[in-house]
Parts: sequence; C-alpha cells; structure tokens
Amino acid sequence: MREKENGPESITELIDNNAVVDCQELRVQVWAGSTPENVRSRALLWQLLLSCLPQDKSLWEKTLSEWRTQYAEIVREIAKHPADSAPDGDHPLSLKQDSHWAHFFIVRESEKLIDLDVKRTHPTSSEFRRLEGPMHRILLAYSLQHQEIGYRQGMNELLAPLIYIYSEVPGIKSIDAEADAYHSLATVMKEMSPYYTPSLEALHKELDLLDDTLRLRDPELHRHLTSLSIRPQLYGTRWIRLWLTQEFSLQQTLILWDSILSVHPRMPWIRSICSSMVVAVRDKLLGADFNTAAQTLLRYSTNNVDVELVLKLAHAFRTGSSIQEIMSRR
Repeated sequence: MREKENGPESITELIDNNAVVDCQELRVQVWAGSTPENVRSRALLWQLLLSCLPQDKSLWEKTLSEWRTQYAEIVREIAKHPADSAPDGDHPLSLKQDSHWAHFFIVRESEKLIDLDVKRTHPTSSEFRRLEGPMHRILLAYSLQHQEIGYRQGMNELLAPLIYIYSEVPGIKSIDAEADAYHSLATVMKEMSPYYTPSLEALHKELDLLDDTLRLRDPELHRHLTSLSIRPQLYGTRWIRLWLTQEFSLQQTLILWDSILSVHPRMPWIRSICSSMVVAVRDKLLGADFNTAAQTLLRYSTNNVDVELVLKLAHAFRTGSSIQEIMSRR
C-alpha cells in the first residue's frame, strides 16, 4: 500500500494518483471506516467495486464510451413505434412473440407499473422528482433487456442511490449519468435477480439464514422474538430485496452501500448487517409485546439508529469481538 508521510492514501488519492487502481486497497479503506471525500470519488468507487470500470484507468474512456453507446441504442429502440418499423404482416393483433406490436404492448404495460413506483421513490425529495425521467427510462430498458425477469417492484429503490450519485458528479451529462446508472443496476441485478423471481425460493432461504444468524449472535433476543412469533419473514423481505434503502436516511444509505459494494458475494454481508440492525435495537425489543416489537422492526427508520453503529456491530460479529463495549458507547 502506498502511504503519504502522514498516513495511508485516501479513497480519492487511491483513485486519482495511480494509473492502475488497487481495488483491494479500496476495500481495505472502506472496511476501515473511510468514506469517499466527494461525490465523484464515490461514483468511481462504486463503479470500480462493481467491476463496471476496469482497474486500468487507460481503459476507462473506451469502457465508458462502449456502454453509453449501447444504452443510447436501447433507448432509441424503446422509443420506436411499431407503425413506423413493423414489417408487412405484423399488426396489433399478432400473437407472434417477435412481433413489433407485441413488444410495443409489453413496453406500455411495464411503463404503467414503473411510472407508479418511480413517483413513490423518495416522494418528498425534489432531487428525485428531477430524476423521474431518467429512472423511468433505465427501469424500462432493464425490463426489456432482461425479459426473463422483467421489472419487479423494488428495483426502483435499488436504482435510486445509483442514479442519485452518478447524476451529481460535477460536469457529467445527464444521459451519461443515466447510462452509468443503468449499467450499474444491471450489474447489481446479476446478483439480486434470484430474490425477485416469482417463486421467491432464494429469498425464503435467505430469511431462514438470517434467522439462524440472529440466533447465533444474540440467543436471548432470538428466543424472545421467536416466542412472539416474530421471524425475519415479517420484516426482512424489504431489508434484503432493497438493500436497506428504506431503513436509513439517504446519506446514511450511501455510507452503507460503500460497505455493501466492497464485498462479493454481497448477500452474506447484507445478512450480517441485518442481524446487527436487530441487535442494535435489542433494548427496545426485549420485554416488548408483539405489536411493539413488530413496529420497531417494520418501521426501523423511526429508531434513528446510526448506520455507523450497525456497521461496527457487523464487523464485531465477523471478527468474534464482544459487542458489549460497542453497545455501551451509544
């Protein structure tokens, strides 16, 4: 690791001062509690951790140009009306799967649900009202390029931090930020798509693993919640599928995502964070009745838990350290 005279390089310096970025050192810095110094550094950090950008910076311009061009072509295809491009014999009543009209109707049906969900994304934020158009196009493009899964409710929340960060990079064109967010969302969904399938088999398995994790980390709390018939199936679905975007403020979510994106596979770490969130409010849960305990977990953001505490607990569990000292410092 390169070091300055006064200590290790910051995340910005690791990215800016090296021709080939050391992603492992970036992960070390994130796990040590470092956060990106500005929005540009966070955008680059996320793209590097997602392997959207190569470590060799000489390849960045070519890589960015390729996927931005690909996204522009996808958007152009979406905008086409079948009346202008359908071959002879293709008509609105055609049952052929490759019919231009069939594609058109799929687009329109997806748009209705996407439009509703985009408007629900951070509904009081003026920034997200400005981003409604880009979010709509990204989610529609994803659903059409990945028709085996299509669009599912919740994908809008996974997109939100990505488009927010990329659109805030100084000097970036809106369409380029949109393309970058699309590419990152598609990368995230490679890991998350099993949790959005109709069968929900992967999600149910993950919730069972979360229950096991909590039982090992805090047996007393687990016994109490089990006695109330409160298991992760009640509160954990949203936590896992949305990467905890609803449980913390946007700014705290960004810090949480720095950590989540720094590991792969990500789900074991997300599970560890989820169990730490439950332990972080153990004082409210122990002795609580069903209604109080359920509301504490279902309305987690109202607990005003600092994401730094949650991450410290998760790291303590990972290393086998005692949590008593961490909890006593709250």
